[in-house]
Amino acid sequence: MNMPRFTDIVHVTGGHPGAGRAPWRVAAAVVSAVLLTSCAAQGTGGSGHAAANGGGTGARKVITLGRDGQAWTLTAKVISVRTASAWQQINSPVVPAAGNSVAVRGELALIASVTGTTLSLVISRDGGRTWATSRVRLPAPAPGVSIALSPDAKHWVVGPASSTSLGGASRYSYGYVNTASGTLTKMSVPGSVANLAWSGSGLVVPGGPADSHLYLSTDLGRSWQDGSRAVLGFMPPAANIPATEPVFGPVLGLSSGTAVVLVERAGPTGLEVRLEATTTGTSYQTVGSAHAAGDYGAGPLVIASSSYGPDKAALVLPGTMSLYVVASQGKPVLIHMSGLPVSPDSISFQDTASGIAQTTVRSCATGKTDCTVAVSEYVTSDGGHTWAPSRA
Repeated sequence: MNMPRFTDIVHVTGGHPGAGRAPWRVAAAVVSAVLLTSCAAQGTGGSGHAAANGGGTGARKVITLGRDGQAWTLTAKVISVRTASAWQQINSPVVPAAGNSVAVRGELALIASVTGTTLSLVISRDGGRTWATSRVRLPAPAPGVSIALSPDAKHWVVGPASSTSLGGASRYSYGYVNTASGTLTKMSVPGSVANLAWSGSGLVVPGGPADSHLYLSTDLGRSWQDGSRAVLGFMPPAANIPATEPVFGPVLGLSSGTAVVLVERAGPTGLEVRLEATTTGTSYQTVGSAHAAGDYGAGPLVIASSSYGPDKAALVLPGTMSLYVVASQGKPVLIHMSGLPVSPDSISFQDTASGIAQTTVRSCATGKTDCTVAVSEYVTSDGGHTWAPSRA
């Protein structure tokens, strides 16, 4: 199946969105809405509208990119999931929710859907031929849902994304983990499920004020311990984190069982990101670091990052065209990317060769008004060296 081409065009009248570190993380499936909301919030209340090019069909299509290498799009009720450089079609009994709500590994397929306050998780173990369904009642409607699949594919966590606590006390959210009987059991999460990943059989998630703490559960979310000291060498404050203190980005869960944690620190010379790898969640090894000049403000930063095969991770620092690849063993590799119009907002690699990047190009006809935001997808087949627009 050929790669579809998707480009969303968003026209905005209003002020320029604020630059620097953003306290939210954008899901590709709702990126147009987020862009409109962001510009309206920063502007003067001007109007905006969106149009999309979905390969000539007129229907709006967006590829959702997951940091775990998942990439999928929806046409009618057929989900196309990218595996390597091909697309696998799955006839879904439900419409996936926004966010990283589709997970496929081999014959196993998980799809999360939300209708009102009902979260449905449909599960197929035969490539989509037959399905089983689990349903739970949410406390409130959820705009998006994420799935985190364990390395052995025996367990998964599903739950709505939650916002980062930027102020004082830690903020707990909730998710659901499958039990031996196959049902979903509610669990408290000291951060957002969207930023959670597996480390072996344990769960690791950033949380606390501005995601300045890192938490570990070794009993499927029944209890959590603060593992920040094992990564940072000290215990961060419980509230009011200074802007120059390190914070944690979303955890990258690799299918090998390794989790890679992004430790971000903004300073007078720019942004430094240190990558820490763990297979237990209790001890960490520094596997690389990267630096980008500029003013990044305070709070966790949206960094384009993804798994890169079963045992590697990749990231792109904001404003750069450098893909930084790290592994638990061996030296980091810096790849110069060509073919992209700007530094990507998000990336997702299905293996060490095939990947997708999403870019946002913004232009204004008059100063900072009457602006156009174009969101496009590009593909690579050589590990990120060269990129080309997705084809119809």
